[in-house]
Amino acid sequence: MLIEVWLDENGKQTKRILARSSGVHSLDKTALKAIAKWRFSAYVENGRSITHRVHIPIRFKLD
Repeated sequence: MLIEVWLDENGKQTKRILARSSGVHSLDKTALKAIAKWRFSAYVENGRSITHRVHIPIRFKLD
């Protein structure tokens, strides 16, 4: 599964999308909810904070 998160210049999430599904709707939904609670730092390039996006791979493992 792959989640794409769009961040503003302060590191605040502005958008989350499911870029690649796990194939199980409930797992996809749970991952998106969990990532919504994450906090990110601002991305600084050349001394200036800019908007950006990150791709977050998620793997579920059963023990």
